[in-house]
Amino acid sequence: MNETQTPFYKLFDARTESTVMHWEFLSDDLNDSARELFRHIDDLFELLNQKGFVFLSTIELDAVAGRFPDVLVQYFRDEAWADTQSYFIAPIRRIGPGNLYAMGRLTFEASPGQTQRVLAQDRGFRWGAGLRVWGLQVPADRIADTIDVAAEDAIQANLVQKGVRAAWLASSDLDGLSLWLSPSVDVESRARVTRL
Repeated sequence: MNETQTPFYKLFDARTESTVMHWEFLSDDLNDSARELFRHIDDLFELLNQKGFVFLSTIELDAVAGRFPDVLVQYFRDEAWADTQSYFIAPIRRIGPGNLYAMGRLTFEASPGQTQRVLAQDRGFRWGAGLRVWGLQVPADRIADTIDVAAEDAIQANLVQKGVRAAWLASSDLDGLSLWLSPSVDVESRARVTRL
């Protein structure tokens, strides 16, 4: 794990790799790396769990058959899904033959294990050129203000920073994890996260 100081919005900036904390899960099989990454995310969910806060997970993936549409189906069929859970499905737009690349984005109130199950396929995961998996820990009463945040919008992400307790971003190959913690996370919780 490496530690540096970086503003929240830079966590999601593709031009920089520096974040507060970073872990790598290297394996010959990317599916094995992804399984380790999701176990680590679940551990973070457990360590950072705090009354009054929820975790929002976001999966962005190519909007083509076998990818994003199947992620949506998997989400609504998940064992942890409940009609009380918050979720947001970003609009997808493809206009004309010149626009060949459309992305889907699902953000949902997540419980441990759920993000992995939603992205799972057979004994591995759904992959795609546009795959991005990330999340936030936000106050439960701020879900409406944060659930539709687009990670690439630095201004929007910077505004949301004031209410976010933690943010995470998986690498595109799901073999690396970056974590940002707000100053509101207590020293003991930070120490436990560092020991992961």
